[in-house]
Amino acid sequence: MDSYMKALMPKVEKLFKALLQPEFQVKSEYYLSNLLSHLSGKENPDLGIALLKLPIVKTWVSRAVSHWQFSDKPSSALLSFTLNLTALLSKQESDFIDLKLNNTYERLFKLCELSHRNNSITPSMKLAYIKVINSCLDHRSGIDWVLATECWMHCLTISLATDTIYIVREGQEFIYKLLKATISVDEQIVHSIVDAILSRLQKALTKECATFVQVEDELLVANLRPIVKLLVRLQQLIIDDALFKCGDFRIPRIFISKNLENAISGIIILARNRDFLYELYNIIFHIYFFELYIKTTTEKFAQQDVTELKQKILNIMSSLINQSEIPNVVRLSHLGHERWNLLRDRLPPMEKRTNNRAPFNFQNELVIFQTLPIFSVCFVHYKFTYSDLENDDIRDDFFNKIVSMMSEPSLRLAYNWRNKVTSQVEAFDNGKLAIMLSLQSLPYFTKEGAIATFQILVYNANDLVKAINKNFISGETINKNVGYFIALLDAMGTFINKFDITWRDSVETICVTSCILELLKCNCLSPRVVVEALKLVKLSIARFLSPNLVLLVEIKDDTTMTALGTMICAKLYDIEWEVRDSALELVHTIANISNTKYPSYQGMLINMEIVQLTLTMSCSDSEAFVRASAIKCLQEMIQVKAIWTNILVNEDLPNKMIYILRNESEGIVRTQASALMRYIFEYQSFPSEQMDDIYEAMCAAVTKDLHWEVKTNALDFWAKVILNHLQDQGFIDGKFPTVTFSKENRKIVTLTDKEVKTRLQKVLHKLSLNGCLGAFVSAFNDDCDLEVVKKSLAKTKKVATILNMYNLKSDNFDEVAPTMAPISQQGRHNLSEATSTSSTFDFTDEILNAIVESDDLSLLQDVFNSKINTPSSNIDASTSKVIVTPKEYVDFVQQDLDQILQQKIIWRNNMNNIDSLVNDMLKSYLDHESGTNQFNNYMDCY
Repeated sequence: MDSYMKALMPKVEKLFKALLQPEFQVKSEYYLSNLLSHLSGKENPDLGIALLKLPIVKTWVSRAVSHWQFSDKPSSALLSFTLNLTALLSKQESDFIDLKLNNTYERLFKLCELSHRNNSITPSMKLAYIKVINSCLDHRSGIDWVLATECWMHCLTISLATDTIYIVREGQEFIYKLLKATISVDEQIVHSIVDAILSRLQKALTKECATFVQVEDELLVANLRPIVKLLVRLQQLIIDDALFKCGDFRIPRIFISKNLENAISGIIILARNRDFLYELYNIIFHIYFFELYIKTTTEKFAQQDVTELKQKILNIMSSLINQSEIPNVVRLSHLGHERWNLLRDRLPPMEKRTNNRAPFNFQNELVIFQTLPIFSVCFVHYKFTYSDLENDDIRDDFFNKIVSMMSEPSLRLAYNWRNKVTSQVEAFDNGKLAIMLSLQSLPYFTKEGAIATFQILVYNANDLVKAINKNFISGETINKNVGYFIALLDAMGTFINKFDITWRDSVETICVTSCILELLKCNCLSPRVVVEALKLVKLSIARFLSPNLVLLVEIKDDTTMTALGTMICAKLYDIEWEVRDSALELVHTIANISNTKYPSYQGMLINMEIVQLTLTMSCSDSEAFVRASAIKCLQEMIQVKAIWTNILVNEDLPNKMIYILRNESEGIVRTQASALMRYIFEYQSFPSEQMDDIYEAMCAAVTKDLHWEVKTNALDFWAKVILNHLQDQGFIDGKFPTVTFSKENRKIVTLTDKEVKTRLQKVLHKLSLNGCLGAFVSAFNDDCDLEVVKKSLAKTKKVATILNMYNLKSDNFDEVAPTMAPISQQGRHNLSEATSTSSTFDFTDEILNAIVESDDLSLLQDVFNSKINTPSSNIDASTSKVIVTPKEYVDFVQQDLDQILQQKIIWRNNMNNIDSLVNDMLKSYLDHESGTNQFNNYMDCY
């Protein structure tokens, strides 16, 4: 770092001096933003500290302010940069004191026109100003200055008077940091700050009520909402910090002592805006929460305190229910999940259930309030009545379970809640909100609550299918509420995955597949709904099957299997590519389980011609994503013996994939094609007469393809080739055994050390000729994709381990494998003569002329290849194979490849380092004294 900083210092000094010159123009604010990123240490913390300690950086702000006071005012972007740099410097108390003694803060703020009444300053400058004041709170000197100058009130005003989310959020966090910083200095100061915040709330409310006989809701929200949002955010920050990090409850106690509940209750009476109402109830809820949380730290804490909090929450919800505020009840239930989860481990047991069952869990009760709007959809749109429950024993059992989960006060309110949600015409909107918030509440759900929610989702899906079939729900209604159907199907899958729900947990799981298949028969579903439905079918088949599918041996016309196959075929012909792609994902899952779990699916794939259709789509579908998914399905299908021997073995898959590797324009398709070649090599076999073409194509995939995943998949193929050759020589279970059967001599032979080395030499010679060794060397030298280099390194290290195990060195290779002269050495005598006179290459006029005269840019490859310390790879122009001899390869693997990889990573990271940034910013700066661009030399390597 010291040597790096020593070299960097002159450039940084020139740059900061140039920033003060009128003729210096910053091309883009990106440069200043990126420079700040380096100075702040986001890219490298140690470098950021070192840069801020540079003398020019520490003194530049004061110099800049003095300079601009008597010259033209700089751009707002440069002023914003100066404020942000001041914020970084102000974090250190010594730098803060130096800036304060020079009166830099007052002069800079005046220069930026950051007066209390100026609303014309840019948002970036407002944000930077708050950051400056925020940084001063990191030490006692800064805290005293902030309190003495009352600049914190200016920051509060700015954050309350703007709609820019970044300024609002920075201002809110600043106020909380101010409260934390001053609580240890003087608690009375915190009281005064909180009073100042609440006085603005009361002032705005008093002004609003005094101005109008009837308070206008929009004006009420406009005046009060910024303060209310600040209070909500402060409560969140208190929870995140005080309750879990420092355990300091002084700040929440101060808020409780201000009788905030009464003030908010007065506003609730006037407010009508739904979102604003929720924020107001949010504040009251947190006051209750803080009170109980603080009580949990005292010895007097008892179950009665918990019961009182629960009743207060139910009272809030009851008030919202009576106002028909359905969305806010759901949102408050979600908030209750979050906050109750924080209290859960600190609370005594709730009241006991009857029959000696476990105590009531208030979180489970909140689940019911949160999810009832989902269930209400069937009452509103399916004309479902409560008497219908009497004819459904399973559903009746489910409702009895729900009732048993709730205590008496909650149950009474739940009946009122049920009546309210089933009378609302916005059932789909309320249900969608309930589903989305249930997904957000997943981390807080108990297993019991999650299963209950999943069951509600299943019943709702089943009722919707019935309603669609009976035309209670029209296609227009479905298309109008696409979001609800997508959320419903996605939530079912999410709950299954998150809580590992099986038929043991919920008997309703066994009807998921048939229910969704019935839904897919509807012709009016949008493509997005079909995609989600296919995903759920895929999941349900993979996770649990209905009994008739599990026990099925042969396809029958009246089974769900037939319906599934028919549906898949129909969706594979769908006009929307997303539907075809999702159907192929389902085929992929079925192909996998047909090989590992349920062979009965093999007959469906074969008899319904899904295999042939998948193969056709892999080559001819109009959408690249679909072609890629089809090839991915084939990767599973080739592993199924019945499918391979009956169909795919005769379809000439290798040539089809070679054609794709050579001619397909989309990398995602070539990626899957290269993976399929590896699967075929691993699980089946290629015709011997095709091996040369296959090797050539897979060499090209590594050396010429531009997509990194194609390269890594091809390297996996070559790794299987290596293993195959080793196994042919007797290698098994990671080593050569003591004795093995020789295919060549047709007898059992003893594998001595010499014999093992001979066999390894044979393997390396074969791998050299088919291009395998060259493929790994080329991949390791790839300067574009680090993932390719890492993959090559991982595979190469495994080979190196085997070579080292049997002490095979390059000296063991007496004969050199046949190679071809590099095409770069043919007809290039002028260039060879130019380069042979020097061990290090220089760009001389003769060489440049030779390149121009040859009219062949490939000569540049010779220039740079002469500097790379790697095997002298020979490229066969007719086969695209890179030939590396066994001797060269052994020398290659004996290098410290990990160190070389780290050098590549460092080089890659340095491409966007501060040195390059400074060079670029100085590039266009003209030194008027010399009349030349004195910084151009910095850009030669940029």
